[in-house]
Amino acid sequence: MPARAPQLPLGVAEMDEDHARLEAMMEAAALVVESDLAAALAAVQRELAAHFVREETLLAEAGFPALGCHVAQHRRLLELAAEAMATSAARPAELRGFLADVLPGLVAGHIASIDRVSAEFLNGRISGAMFGSLRAAGQGAAS
Repeated sequence: MPARAPQLPLGVAEMDEDHARLEAMMEAAALVVESDLAAALAAVQRELAAHFVREETLLAEAGFPALGCHVAQHRRLLELAAEAMATSAARPAELRGFLADVLPGLVAGHIASIDRVSAEFLNGRISGAMFGSLRAAGQGAAS
């Protein structure tokens, strides 16, 4: 059976495969019975953390100039998942909403923004020099 394609393909096999797996996990997790919601979120959290390690390693090895920003977004997504687990454990409807809507939306937003830029860099369509130009332009606009 062919692998599922991610909702937002980036053209980087490692990222696309991980994203498709995460999307499938989040979809399945949102449908589990109430008593299994916390375990489903925990499984998604583990896979998300493992994906982030793989992605950060790929980007570090390629010399991605915005790695710090990318890592910060990863950390924040993991923090939000941990907060949802801690505060929603006694409220299954909130936990289901987080798994069905909030987390998939946050991950999709991350993929559509910093992951897209990262993929463009990995695919050679954005150079490291372009990041320096953008940084300089942003600093000039801030003054």
